[in-house]
Amino acid sequence: MSSPIALLRKALSLMGPQTFDADSEQGRADQRYRRALFAMLANAGNKALALAVMVLSVSLTAPYLGPDRLGAWMLISSLSFVLAFLGLGVGNALTNKVALAHAQESTDALAKLVSGGLGFMACIALAVGVFLQLVFHYLPWGQVLRSADLVLLQETQNAAAVFGLFFAIGIFNSALNGIFAGLQKSYLAHACAAGGSVLALIGLWLAANAQADIATLVLVSFGVQTLASLALLGLLRRSALLRLHGLTAHTRQVIPGLWRDGGLFFLLQVGGMIATGADALIVASLLGAAQVAVLGVAQRLLLLVSQPLAIFNTPFWGAYADALARDDHAFVRKTLRWSLLLTLGAALLGAALVSLVSAPAIQLWTGGKVAVPMALFAACALWTVLECLGGALAVFLNGAGVVREQTVVVMVFCALLLPLKVWAVGQWGLMAVPLCTALVFLLTHFTAYGYVYMPKIQSILALDKI
Repeated sequence: MSSPIALLRKALSLMGPQTFDADSEQGRADQRYRRALFAMLANAGNKALALAVMVLSVSLTAPYLGPDRLGAWMLISSLSFVLAFLGLGVGNALTNKVALAHAQESTDALAKLVSGGLGFMACIALAVGVFLQLVFHYLPWGQVLRSADLVLLQETQNAAAVFGLFFAIGIFNSALNGIFAGLQKSYLAHACAAGGSVLALIGLWLAANAQADIATLVLVSFGVQTLASLALLGLLRRSALLRLHGLTAHTRQVIPGLWRDGGLFFLLQVGGMIATGADALIVASLLGAAQVAVLGVAQRLLLLVSQPLAIFNTPFWGAYADALARDDHAFVRKTLRWSLLLTLGAALLGAALVSLVSAPAIQLWTGGKVAVPMALFAACALWTVLECLGGALAVFLNGAGVVREQTVVVMVFCALLLPLKVWAVGQWGLMAVPLCTALVFLLTHFTAYGYVYMPKIQSILALDKI
């Protein structure tokens, strides 16, 4: 493959019914690309439906919710990103471990890993659910939202309690998603999620027509989408990879390894939460809930750029892990090169196009209730390009097991960014959020991966053997 046109032709050829020789490197590469392509297509459908849920959640409800209640709902919605670290990185650790066990073709070991991993995650999910209910009950919502409206505060607390319940179930689902990613069958996980989005669209339309409160909106959108993914349990059970007999023993067996590897992914998720997921909390506490809606609308519109590229890159995580387990370095080099080049080009083009239509799109989307300054949107677009490129690199590093080094980079990134962002938002307002993030990202990531860790990356790619 030497050009984007050649890549497209190759992708189309993979859609055919032919089988591939699993004993040859090229055959294994083609099989990985086919599975990645299926995952991209399924994820694209899922994300399109999820995007429809997001768009309608604003356009259908903004007219009757008003800026403060809309901002409160966006704050609740953003918590799924802020609190993702509560899964302790176990789902991500499962991806690499499942990919390795699958490459070794040991069905018994794979079944024990899958069963034990799900048992461990069920325990974590239960603890998270109880913890969040306590936190949301005692959280001073008046200070968080900078509001004295008792009706708004009670409605927000109720919505947070509903969110906490389904977020705990989502924590368990992250293990399911990690398992199917390691098996390079994430297209099945995306198909289940897509079904949940269809049901969520129906529920959202009915709730909006009834002018439902925020708690009900969380239930019919986030809750329904979360429950749909539990269908994956049936698929694992049918394929004999989920064994209920001996589940306790399998759980005890896998906990040490998942706890160790998951701990590094946990730190990465904490870093992501501090770096970007906490934006809504920072803005709400310093500028008020209405400003959360302004930033949130800009960030959500730019998902039109970042989500397709995440769809493109994410399936390669399991493919990288599988290829490195089999010493198929040529596959890794070729895939990484094209992943970075296509991501950069598509992100630049997409960010420019979305920026051009942002003003009328936001006007239509929110019914004129929210306005985003062009300078703020351009700054958010800049950060989106860098975020997409960093995501493509992170998929490779995760699949290659370069997690400890990523943790160091992210911790430095957060240590510099968080105090700078808090100070800058108080000085310059919303513009400081994307600009500070982009500046510190360039400084830390270019230094780390362009110089400090470059020798290790070159070793993984086996560049010395070319």
